[in-house]
Amino acid sequence: MYGLRPTTLRITKQGIMGIQSGRESILGVVGPLARHRDDIHLFMKTILDTQPWLTDPSLVPIPWRSIALTSHRLTVAVMWDDLVVHPHPPVTRALRETIQHLKNSAIRIVDWQPIDHLTSWHLISALYYCNGAEEERSLLAAANEQLLPLTDWIFNQPNVKKRTWIDMNELISARETYRNQYARTWNEREASF
Repeated sequence: MYGLRPTTLRITKQGIMGIQSGRESILGVVGPLARHRDDIHLFMKTILDTQPWLTDPSLVPIPWRSIALTSHRLTVAVMWDDLVVHPHPPVTRALRETIQHLKNSAIRIVDWQPIDHLTSWHLISALYYCNGAEEERSLLAAANEQLLPLTDWIFNQPNVKKRTWIDMNELISARETYRNQYARTWNEREASF
């Protein structure tokens, strides 16, 4: 199974129904799941060849491009644990197997140390449900659906609460500060690889 999470604002969400429409705190994306990598390529090329940015002005107008890897050696950074959510042994095993396949394909592997992912967790858990999860709870109640344990857990995180626009602006500013700091560290580390 292959999947692609495209860059935000590449694939239109027009015609797709979802909760929290209009939300700007965490932008969702649409991307394909497929049995073959070639199908992902076909999906992305087909969609982007239609120039969806002409009918959805929120999209970034970047056509699909095929690239050929050069002789420059590809490097993949691997984060074994973000120190917030610890992977279960089968996930770690799958990661080790994947890394071995990458190494056998002459891809260089480097370990990636997390950059204050607890701060990231506090920000994202607040930004996902800035309405206190009221809309989600209402939809589940209307469908007579019971909360599953993990859904109940996420809805009841300390940072999940109804927020004002001022609160949201502060959270989004904190998110951008965090993202910028992460990007700076990423670029600094990349220079040392």
